[in-house]
Amino acid sequence: MWPSILIVSCIQLFSDERGPRWLCSLTKPLPLLLMATAILFSSATRTPLALWVSSGLLVFALADSVISLTGDNSRLASAGYLLAHTCYVIGFISMVGSVTWWIPVVIFALGILTFLLLLPNLERLMVPVLIYLVVIATLGSSSAEYWLSSQSTSANLAIMGAFMLLMCDLMWARNRFLASTLITRQAVLVSYYLAHALLAWSVITL
Repeated sequence: MWPSILIVSCIQLFSDERGPRWLCSLTKPLPLLLMATAILFSSATRTPLALWVSSGLLVFALADSVISLTGDNSRLASAGYLLAHTCYVIGFISMVGSVTWWIPVVIFALGILTFLLLLPNLERLMVPVLIYLVVIATLGSSSAEYWLSSQSTSANLAIMGAFMLLMCDLMWARNRFLASTLITRQAVLVSYYLAHALLAWSVITL
């Protein structure tokens, strides 16, 4: 399964740069669908984390498909990405017994700083971007809480995957609102698939 995921992800990276368009659209959601399938066939498939991470992967794949069909400005795809992040948050929270106060404070402070840096370029997107930052900050907080409460291989992979996804989101924001380059676009795609792979493995290793 995982060699197939790697091959399809590489095809996606190549086709995103050089085409053809139909191949790029076809391969964009496929690695995530394969990762969700890998979770379903793992021994941890009945755990709450497996349910929510696999759901998040499927929603991400659906949002990717919508983006491929309608373009980057699709509100439906944006709502899908928010929902997918939320699935991950719920999955991590389901694994946490108690919550500390300082982790959300630090991560939300970084989120506010990011918002202020992007603010001059947001124009009418100020409110949607603020909502998105709140959701991804919550993702970072919940994964850190899981890591602190568990200290397991699953938790280690979860926090690495969550923060890799946060980095992907920040690079995408830089690409969208500040300066777009081929290098940053490819970095977004690589970090995107790597983040989801780490999150999928955080379930498989339970």
